[in-house]
Amino acid sequence: LGWGRHERKGRGQQEPNRKILRHLSSRTQERQICGAGAEKKLWWGDAFFYHPFSPSQAAFVTLDPDTAHASLVVSRDRRGVRWTDAEQDLPPDPRRFDVFCCVLGHRGFNAGRHSWEVEVVAGGTWALGVARNSLSRRGCLEFRPEEGIWAVGRCGNRYRAFASPPTTLPTSGNPRRIQVVLDYEGEQVAFYSAEQLPPVFTFQKACFGGESIFPFFWVGRGSHLRLCP
Repeated sequence: LGWGRHERKGRGQQEPNRKILRHLSSRTQERQICGAGAEKKLWWGDAFFYHPFSPSQAAFVTLDPDTAHASLVVSRDRRGVRWTDAEQDLPPDPRRFDVFCCVLGHRGFNAGRHSWEVEVVAGGTWALGVARNSLSRRGCLEFRPEEGIWAVGRCGNRYRAFASPPTTLPTSGNPRRIQVVLDYEGEQVAFYSAEQLPPVFTFQKACFGGESIFPFFWVGRGSHLRLCP
């Protein structure tokens, strides 16, 4: 991905207007995430395979509304999140994503093997996975492991793993339920499809750096994600 965070480069340049960044459109986000950089195609037999849900400690994940972008509505039970075209008037919070339509889980993990399932209720663009606690909430994001995000999703009418480079996942149909499996000591983040359809992808040698790792969600225009019981 070919964009980064905005930084001051000298006295002659002013910090970018946060109000403008905050109102960066969802379509612009999608163009940046989906359209930048060369991609690798993942073929059958190249670490891509159908697989039943693997054994792990089922985690009861809830969302943290204090991290949710103002365009995201978190359900009362904190188990669902949907995109809205009208930004909410929310109090400022350093934990909140101010540009990209993201939200984190309420609880992080720093040991063990944990899993949770997510239902794609609606939407054409979304991403889910995990992120480091130190992930910047301010300005534009880079969806890649080097920046502390391990995720897969649907973007630009394709299923992708946001690796380096981004990897197109061969698939048919629309997966409705996806399981995320975090193996902290094993340094892996794996994704399985409940319907036995793709995508299935594993990030190997994930560098967590001893940090707490949180469930991560990007909810694009018109999308709605919900954690399964």
